[in-house]
Amino acid sequence: MKVDIRALLILLICLTGATALILWIVFSEMRADNKTIIYTISGLVVFLGLMALLYYKLAFQQIQLSKRLQKEGIAGTALITEVKDTGTTFSENPQILLSLEVKDSRGERYNASLLKVVSKYTPFIYQPGMTVAVKIDPENKMLVAIDETLGPMT
Repeated sequence: MKVDIRALLILLICLTGATALILWIVFSEMRADNKTIIYTISGLVVFLGLMALLYYKLAFQQIQLSKRLQKEGIAGTALITEVKDTGTTFSENPQILLSLEVKDSRGERYNASLLKVVSKYTPFIYQPGMTVAVKIDPENKMLVAIDETLGPMT
């Protein structure tokens, strides 16, 4: 099942609007005490906060990690051993899971994985057997990002 983040966001906005409309109708028709109004509004705020956190986790966390590693990461190379479609899309661009055999600057080899959003026009840009330049998090070697400045090496 493919998940489109834009569709999910639109659904959440519609649900929030519908909830607000229902609350307005209910509270305008009945005499609600202050406690009921406060609990209802608090519940709505918590719901919206959880939905915003979910959207952040799905859409922006990987992008921010990649940007940070481009600046602060240690250079290395990685052999792509497997490419899988996750079934998730961001603005109609598919997200893939890359299984990598990483080689750091000291020559140490280990396996890691990486989620990557690729263009819908070039979904097969990464293939098993390709070697790519990567940036490795100095604090957690399992966090890697493809070095966008160099691109595929082979």
